[in-house]
Amino acid sequence: MRLSTRDLRPPGTAPRPTITVTLVGCGYLATVLAGHLPDGCRIEPVDRLDQTTATDVLVVGAATPATVAAAVRRHPSIPVVGLIDAAAPVTTIVGVLEAGADTCVRAGETVLIASHLLACLRRRAVRAGSQPTPSFHPAPSQPGPALRP
Repeated sequence: MRLSTRDLRPPGTAPRPTITVTLVGCGYLATVLAGHLPDGCRIEPVDRLDQTTATDVLVVGAATPATVAAAVRRHPSIPVVGLIDAAAPVTTIVGVLEAGADTCVRAGETVLIASHLLACLRRRAVRAGSQPTPSFHPAPSQPGPALRP
């Protein structure tokens, strides 16, 4: 079951046909992640941060403190998700979060990554004054395919 994106817009704004999720350096996620995101989400894979345009949430693959800091500088009002290797040490997680990532996710199940993306968008909506409804939360689902680290 896909989630609803109706409550992700700031109040008083016109309906948007899509929510853009930009994947930087982790385009291999695009196909499998699409199956776990709500209708109305558009995934835009790019190889480098300097190729990013307007987006609603940014996923930085192989995240490091330096790449996350650069992403936050380039898109200061956009949630940034740092995606790290499943075996990365805790110091990498701490560094990515201290560099400004809204969340840091170990590579693994796509449903977990999608849930973190949607949580970032819910927090952004709440900060903008919109209250997501309880129906926005994911229903139980089958696990998605495992991702390469």
